[in-house]
Amino acid sequence: NVITVLVLVGLALLLMRTSPKRRTVRWVGAIAVACSAAIGVWWVLASKAMPTADSRSIVTVAQQLAQGNTDNLAQDSYFYVFPFQTGYLLYAEGFFRLFGTGAITLFQLSNVLLVCVSYLGILKLADILFEDPRVTLLTAILLGLCIQPMLLSTFLYGTIPGMTLSIWSVCFTAKAMKQSKLTLLFPAAVLIALAVLVKKNFVIVLIAEIIVLLIYALRNKKALALAFIALMAALSFILPTLVQKQYEARADTSFGKGTPQMAWLVTGFRESSFCSGWYNSYTTSVLMDNDMDYGKTLAQNKADLKEQLTMFASRPVYFASFMYKKIVSQWNVPAYQ
Repeated sequence: NVITVLVLVGLALLLMRTSPKRRTVRWVGAIAVACSAAIGVWWVLASKAMPTADSRSIVTVAQQLAQGNTDNLAQDSYFYVFPFQTGYLLYAEGFFRLFGTGAITLFQLSNVLLVCVSYLGILKLADILFEDPRVTLLTAILLGLCIQPMLLSTFLYGTIPGMTLSIWSVCFTAKAMKQSKLTLLFPAAVLIALAVLVKKNFVIVLIAEIIVLLIYALRNKKALALAFIALMAALSFILPTLVQKQYEARADTSFGKGTPQMAWLVTGFRESSFCSGWYNSYTTSVLMDNDMDYGKTLAQNKADLKEQLTMFASRPVYFASFMYKKIVSQWNVPAYQ
């Protein structure tokens, strides 16, 4: 890793001494994206992966819904535990209705396409922010060397579509501020809301955009930017709620609030069979262990978190070891988890 970093730093220093033409940058970017696409297509076709874990739970119900069967939607405990997954369920159901319920490989290949679109968004963002062909060229080279996202293309989940949507939302946000064209914040708001819909983790990107836009609005006295901040927040809250209500109506049931978000915080501070702080089934079981009662589950989460933090405080050496393993494993695992 150290050698790789040194090589890349050397490459960056070398590029800083050159003056590449924009045509060259475009060609290198096109080649990088094309090579990544080829790797992604090969990986999907060669691995012959099938949906597992959360992906299987969502995809199976989506296939049944596309065939008009709502039985499992109401009977399966998955969406009672994780009701926020109805956003990706809508995405998957729509895909199966368009291309057939057996189009698993095609679904995975669509992820390859989305990763390529993400790469194009990153190249566009580099161009918007720096307006320097050398930086865009270096970005293109690094993207060509970054194959990890393609390894995730076989996992049918909200991560890749959410990533693509959020990257392009950031592009529109950056361009709106750079060129003082605040109407570009409308597509940015729609895209980030859709990203949050398919994968709730992209609330992180939403918060980042809101902070940046708030600073921009106050510094430049742009009241319209504040209106778009409100739009971003409102859409990101309303869309998931509407989608969940729609599925609850179809299943003639209520999924409720699901597992409290604090459960994921507890998970991140516990040991796992994978590595420190990784998935350990806590988020799956804690709600059911508390009779599907949100209030009781939240109280349990708080108690468990307090217990874990107290233990860390009494064992500082173990805590340091835990955090080291947690951080290093997240950056070094090759499966892009």
